[in-house]
Amino acid sequence: MARFGIKMFMLCESHSGYVWSIIIYVDKGTDVSEENKEYSFSTQVVLILSKPLLNKGYCLTMDNYYNSPELEEILLKSKTDFFGTLKPNRKDLSKELKQKNLRRETYLPIKEVR
Repeated sequence: MARFGIKMFMLCESHSGYVWSIIIYVDKGTDVSEENKEYSFSTQVVLILSKPLLNKGYCLTMDNYYNSPELEEILLKSKTDFFGTLKPNRKDLSKELKQKNLRRETYLPIKEVR
């Protein structure tokens, strides 16, 4: 087992696997945008990778590391749809949603996540 590896964040097209953009993670030296500095690191990654696709009606799919109410607000304002898993203990998740007894694979409209 290797002690070290290379971590990369990639935005890929789902059908062909085409790589739209890529960020190589280098700890504190990772190239993240100054314009999105007030957001969490995971939100910054999504915004940097998807910048050429925003405001064009695309749909992003993401896992629970990236998905957050913070990112949801930004993508909706950018006319970009999205879906993905969301951890029930995620920061900034509404109290109402945290208290719901949701089963796996439950789909919620955006307004309920806020």
